Amino acid sequence: DVMVSAATPISTRNVLVVVAVVSAGLVGWFGPPLLPLSPKAAEDSAGVFLPEELVGGPVATEQRKLLRSQQVGSDQHQQGKRPHAGNKNDDNDGNGYGQDGDSRQSPAVAEKVDVFDIPQALIIGVQKCGTSALYYGICLHPHVNCAAYQKEPFFLSKPEAQEQIRSYEFMVSTDHRKRFHERYVNACFNVSALRPGEVTLEASTTYFHSDVAFEILQSHLMNSKRIKLIVALREPVTRAYSQYQHDVRRRGIKPGTFEKSNPFHDKRYDTFAQAVQAELSALKHCREVDRLRDQHGFLEAVREDFDYAAFYQCVEENQKLLYKAYGRSGAVANYLFKGLYYWKLQRWFEMFPGRILVLFYSDLRQDPIGTLQQVQAFLGLPPHEYDIEQLAHEYQEGSRYDPVSSPLIREIAREFEPHNQLLAQLLGRPVPWNQQLQENKYTIPIS
Repeated sequence: DVMVSAATPISTRNVLVVVAVVSAGLVGWFGPPLLPLSPKAAEDSAGVFLPEELVGGPVATEQRKLLRSQQVGSDQHQQGKRPHAGNKNDDNDGNGYGQDGDSRQSPAVAEKVDVFDIPQALIIGVQKCGTSALYYGICLHPHVNCAAYQKEPFFLSKPEAQEQIRSYEFMVSTDHRKRFHERYVNACFNVSALRPGEVTLEASTTYFHSDVAFEILQSHLMNSKRIKLIVALREPVTRAYSQYQHDVRRRGIKPGTFEKSNPFHDKRYDTFAQAVQAELSALKHCREVDRLRDQHGFLEAVREDFDYAAFYQCVEENQKLLYKAYGRSGAVANYLFKGLYYWKLQRWFEMFPGRILVLFYSDLRQDPIGTLQQVQAFLGLPPHEYDIEQLAHEYQEGSRYDPVSSPLIREIAREFEPHNQLLAQLLGRPVPWNQQLQENKYTIPIS
């Protein structure tokens, strides 16, 4: 306690008051740097990660109440979820939380789990490229604990995530990274379910195309320099058609009803041709812009190593115009733009050298065991013999649709040809669907 008498000079009183406020717990407002969990903190927080400075005092009491209430909510949220697709005959009883199904670990175990090393890996995309099958297949490995509350939390690609980062910029870099990382982990993962040495991950397909997620993963997580990324790719036209069918089923067009807030209750989405019309026009326009720039010698100096920079800049500008025209980004499905893999993949390769594994949907379907063995080697996991019957259950085929062949499919596929070639050059290996396209086979699904 600090005693200030009335006779104390004003300047001295001000200083003493500041000292008193700080000692009373100003850290409760700004928060201290996050430290590894001590045994006492682990015991007090019932398995919740709690900084040691907050263990005692009135601030700590309120923090513990808050964190315990969050943990109760997390445990309730966890019920009925499927975070870990384990073998039900294993000790973990198929739920990833131990033999008795209890998600709460002992304090000794909680102490050893480094919250700032979570997650060790991410599947960042691409939508409708087999990411769900891949995620649940990876979860079958005994050293993987899929403790994410949801397979796709989308946390790092939300505008709110960027706002949180900006709100921490006044702090020292390491401090704000710790704050943000802890928020991410607490929101998306049941940390108390993890055991030491286990790998965990999530699979938000929005991250691949998101500038926000790219910025965060590049420098705003404590394990940004260690985290490994997995990308699944599929023939672009087939992927676009699969997404369209998915959207119609999930959001889509119910005869006799109209919801103003639902962008799919719109004539633009009555058919696949209508749904991709604006994007296809933009691709053709940008190809012409690129051709004209080349004719006028703007890119003559780098033509030999041309990477379609002008084309992709044009696509990005047209994408923004579509967002503006339709009022919000969510009203533009990006069926075709999402298939321009080279456009986004090159920057991921540049910023995460040696830490990105690119898989093909066709390989995942034709050889799931071989694909998962690639993943386990990439993640540094010990070899595991996958049960083909269990794997078949995880790799159930999605909703089927009849093969589609039309002049439109051929037209779109040809727009993607140069981009597929660029992708093959970037990866240093053939892209499986190029051969089929070269043979003029334009029937969806294209392998």
